[in-house]
Amino acid sequence: YPYLTRTGAIWVGVSTKPVTVNFLRNSWGRPPWPTRNASRYATLAMPFFGQVWDMMTDVGTLLKSGGNAHNPLAGFDVERLVMVGYSQSAAYQVTYANSFHERTRLPDGMPVYDGYFIAAGGARAKSVTGASSATENLPAGDLRNFIHVDAPVIRFQSQTEVVNFPSWTVRQNEAQYPWLRTYELAGGSHVDLWRDVEGGKALTRDLGLPPSFCPAPATAKNPLNTGVYEAAAMENLVRWIKSGVQPPPSRFMALTNTSTGAVALARDADGNVIGGVRPPELRTPIGTYLESNSGPGFCGLYGGFSPFSAARLDQLYRNRGAYVSSFVRGVARAVQEGYLLNTDAEQLRKEMIGK
Repeated sequence: YPYLTRTGAIWVGVSTKPVTVNFLRNSWGRPPWPTRNASRYATLAMPFFGQVWDMMTDVGTLLKSGGNAHNPLAGFDVERLVMVGYSQSAAYQVTYANSFHERTRLPDGMPVYDGYFIAAGGARAKSVTGASSATENLPAGDLRNFIHVDAPVIRFQSQTEVVNFPSWTVRQNEAQYPWLRTYELAGGSHVDLWRDVEGGKALTRDLGLPPSFCPAPATAKNPLNTGVYEAAAMENLVRWIKSGVQPPPSRFMALTNTSTGAVALARDADGNVIGGVRPPELRTPIGTYLESNSGPGFCGLYGGFSPFSAARLDQLYRNRGAYVSSFVRGVARAVQEGYLLNTDAEQLRKEMIGK
């Protein structure tokens, strides 16, 4: 969200799952949840999974209807509308882009959504007519799991999703489909420390829950802030939509096979992944960045971090000055390659020099 607020963007959230709608109608504001205006959602109903597609079209159309008094953005000059999603939402985005982008148009013939930012998703998109949790996902290997839409799309994946979800099975690059870029962030995780802390504030404030879905991880939580690299990807998408400026090339992590033949992430001698978008934290590592963790709750989605020993740090960096210089060079390279914005780069440099 720091990128959205500093650029003047407006984020509009849409609840698109029957289970969420049912919760808002039947449980929101009632014990054991914090007291709220329980009657606010009393009339909500979403009996059919397939309503999601009309909901997304109608919301997008409304947001672009400047003269509509019901438009929550009335009075703002909406220039572009990007469908953004993370985790489970990515599966809905792929299906919407493939099946509804061309079919749903505004009165002037322009598309409802100008582009798609699809983040941290898995390998299977949603069925248009899925009637239950057992049938809502397309089968693995279905061609509709791949993106085919004539609109700019950026697919952003952390280290967690590539094998664990497994998004590597639906990899695409610009040579295969020019409207798409795929960025796999080395060292990133589905839930990192920053997202855990910020998300925890909402858990406590809105639901009265403890501030983490992973209260006792086996290893330290991943400190690599995935969000700053998502911000660069989003900025690249906006420029692509607005001015036709081509974004940086796709970047994929290297894969290998285990002794049993299973696909796995290829790693260097320190256990860090090879390839992908290389943040300065991976160019100048002080530990091993892990895609998952273990422990109670949802710790499997949380990344981990195992610091290097003092002896290993001495091997890599003569002293702190050498480490800081190397990190700052890594920041500059990420900016030059287009995977990090200047604003976030400056913050990373300040944090490093101030430590």
